[in-house]
Amino acid sequence: MTEYKEAVLGIKQQVSALCGDNTSLSYPIPGRMGELAVEWHFLYKQTMKPRRPRPFALVATELASGRLLLYRDCRLSDFMDTAAHPLNALLDYTLAGTLSPQQYRQRQEKLLELYGRVRQLAFLDQASLEDRELVGQYLREVEQASPAALTPYYRRMGADCYRWAGLTPAL
Repeated sequence: MTEYKEAVLGIKQQVSALCGDNTSLSYPIPGRMGELAVEWHFLYKQTMKPRRPRPFALVATELASGRLLLYRDCRLSDFMDTAAHPLNALLDYTLAGTLSPQQYRQRQEKLLELYGRVRQLAFLDQASLEDRELVGQYLREVEQASPAALTPYYRRMGADCYRWAGLTPAL
């Protein structure tokens, strides 16, 4: 778990160096770039306003090392259909329900713990049904812990992972 927390800190530092400190990193979604295991993240501006610009970039980091492999600015090459998700769209980042700061931290820790297990399982050739269900549980919990407006971004970014886990990423 500590190893993964250190990897996340490293990814955040790399992203801050590229985009500035006011950049937020999505929850990670495991994936592949060719044969290489990666973690996908989208980036969005951090602000206290409930309506904010949609994610502006996609990054891939190497699963084993946390090294940044890809930075894709959506203005140049978007991972979303810009007809349905225009680059200038403002999204509602309000979370469903009300959590105390302590409840929010507990949910974040639970997701981090779950992802620590998931990142070792995703895309294994010999994965059991239980392994795939655990990955599916993580994907569903990410959606529940995120603003609803970000669901299509997670599903597009992680379409291969959703399919691998037996979920259909309705895009």
